[in-house]
Amino acid sequence: MEAMFKKIDEFMKNTSGQIKTLEQHMGTQIKTLEQHMGTQIKTLEHQMGQLTSTVGEQHQKGKFPSITEMNPREHCKAIKLQSRTSYDGPSKPLDEEEKGEEE
Repeated sequence: MEAMFKKIDEFMKNTSGQIKTLEQHMGTQIKTLEQHMGTQIKTLEHQMGQLTSTVGEQHQKGKFPSITEMNPREHCKAIKLQSRTSYDGPSKPLDEEEKGEEE
């Protein structure tokens, strides 16, 4: 019976040592992962800052983008909507003054 208790005691000591080693190893891995994640977060923050400033430079509130395209036609006659329907403008005829200005 005493031999069995000695074996159990040795097993417990070995297991306890292995558990401590595993805890230390896991602690080291967790610290490494935390450092890596911190570095990645700082990189993302930097990239987001760059993206924000780039977007801010390209489009300022209340202003159109600096790169505009000229209308290839002189006058716009109709508007096409995303729903593929069109708006052709008011159906009211132009006044005589407005007709004279167009010519």
